[in-house]
Amino acid sequence: MIPTTTTPADVPIHRSRRWRDPVAFTAFAGLALLVYVFLASAIANSRRLRHPAAIAVVPPFLLAVALTAVNLAFLRRAGWPRGMIGFDRPDVRARQFAAGFVAGVALVVSWAIIIAVASGARWQVAHGFDPSGAALVLCLTFLVNLSEELAYRGYLFVRIARSFGNGTAIVGTSLVFFLFHVQSGVPWASAAAGVLTCAMIYGVLFARWRSVPLALGFHWANNVAQHAVGLRAGALTLVEPVGVGRPGTEAVILIAVAALNVAAAAALYFAARWRGANGDPVARDSPRRH
Repeated sequence: MIPTTTTPADVPIHRSRRWRDPVAFTAFAGLALLVYVFLASAIANSRRLRHPAAIAVVPPFLLAVALTAVNLAFLRRAGWPRGMIGFDRPDVRARQFAAGFVAGVALVVSWAIIIAVASGARWQVAHGFDPSGAALVLCLTFLVNLSEELAYRGYLFVRIARSFGNGTAIVGTSLVFFLFHVQSGVPWASAAAGVLTCAMIYGVLFARWRSVPLALGFHWANNVAQHAVGLRAGALTLVEPVGVGRPGTEAVILIAVAALNVAAAAALYFAARWRGANGDPVARDSPRRH
């Protein structure tokens, strides 16, 4: 069971700030992203750096710090406690992170089973594992995933949920997450089957428990496990699929993976009485409350 905590009841937001604050948050987050892209590009293209791989951690670290500060600033402006996004009770949040991590690994293992059944693949020990490279991948994926959770499933998610409902927040942020990955070069079919449906799971997890650590644990495990089992080959790969003997199975695999992810998201959404911020019902903003 995922540990829970409680936060105070919703604090109403003045009508004049219902749109101004989310727009301002998006602007600050976008500015932080632009700085991140500039720094990452500068490091990648620099020929003077002695250790470019190690310095590559700097841009995502700065982005994560910036988005953390922006989230906390807008929470304070709204009069909300940090617990509204899971930045309280370290003991509970650590257990939520661990629970999310285990669940994220389990999902990727399920994908591997689907691939094995559909394509006839089997897994063998990979020979390209590199400890220093693996450490870099772990750091980079953690920082990037943290930044994504803070941007998509933090303060802004709560504001959308309060105004339009949790379903709108889940679908809306998932679609933006999907489009951003497509723009980054992920093929449409793969992005729709994997990125979009995983984003729905992240959104449901955050909406039900209001915990960035929980969603982050699941998100990070999802990425780490994909590297480990060879779905994203690299320095962190421990085993890799070989012997794919059934051609033309890519569409079947993508459909099966998407169906599994959607089923997981739906099960989480409808498993129990819907509740919002760590057990407190999340009400929409109403003019009568302002």
